Amino acid sequence: MKQKIIAIRCITEESKGFGHLSRCISLGSNLKKKGFKIIFIINKNNSVIKELEKNKFKYILIPKIFSHNKEFSFILKIMNLKKIDSIIVDMREYGENLTKQISNNFFKIILLDDGWCNLLYADIIFNGTVLKNIHKYTKINKQAKLFFDSKYFLANLEFQKHKKRSSDINEKKKYDVTISMGGSDPNELTLKVTNSIMDLKNINLKIIIGPFYQDLKKLEKLIKNKKFCSVIKSPNNIWKYFKKSDVVISNAGSTLFELAIQKIPTICISAVEHQMAYANEFAKKGFSVNLGFYKKIEEENINKTLSKVLQNKVKRKKMSYLGNNLVDGKGLSRTSNIITKFLMSNN
Repeated sequence: MKQKIIAIRCITEESKGFGHLSRCISLGSNLKKKGFKIIFIINKNNSVIKELEKNKFKYILIPKIFSHNKEFSFILKIMNLKKIDSIIVDMREYGENLTKQISNNFFKIILLDDGWCNLLYADIIFNGTVLKNIHKYTKINKQAKLFFDSKYFLANLEFQKHKKRSSDINEKKKYDVTISMGGSDPNELTLKVTNSIMDLKNINLKIIIGPFYQDLKKLEKLIKNKKFCSVIKSPNNIWKYFKKSDVVISNAGSTLFELAIQKIPTICISAVEHQMAYANEFAKKGFSVNLGFYKKIEEENINKTLSKVLQNKVKRKKMSYLGNNLVDGKGLSRTSNIITKFLMSNN
């Protein structure tokens, strides 16, 4: 039987973060194991190209002359030329218009959405958020199948394999703290958080930066001669650093979901406005401590909050326990199995 080809069109703008590319790489890798051929269709971004090549994916670059609203003709041409069977679209607010433009062209459309779209033209839609109010859509494609809730949150399966145990949570003389503000961190939150907690005497600090991070020189200058601080650049096994952490300070995007899977006590900061709803929900359910929107946070408050969480073993154990109640980490397997069944039953 002829090998089926799936195109993945995902957002690669550094201002939008690394989460969309990361989950598409995880999904694409899983689908490759199931026998599909994967081709990414992306805007040119050297950091993204490096990540795709590292993960052994083929890719096609969209010419710079095309805007998001005009690219559909190029995508249709590529799909016909390469005889691509289906496409996965993960484009945030551009996803609705793109799926509308490429619908009714004899191939299957799968949409990954976090509440950016309202009208559904795709054949299958996955929304893996914890927020019930953004699971409401109008089905233009009456045959569309919807899968929503955090059980479809896409994360590398390693997060689920590397969970913190309750017995790992203890009182210590020195605590392991990790800062992880996502793949890009355009608001310099990594610098702000690092500066705010550097005077704490009872921590060893790991600072994880992503492939889009632009402030490395500033960060290295800030922690110069600080032996308890170290920078980890785009680790392939970020879950191992998280698991060793007593507390992680993160943004409230995809990283927050991944930390919930691993049951890691977390202090979160909303790096963009749409993350505020996630931060509120995770804090409401008892998993994390929500410091609020980044523009309104005082450095002193970051320091005090971290100190209180570290000193409260009972609270950290409770936070850890509640993580999997929000996200169980099996979403990648569920999603790829549904996609495989759908595509293989539509020969």
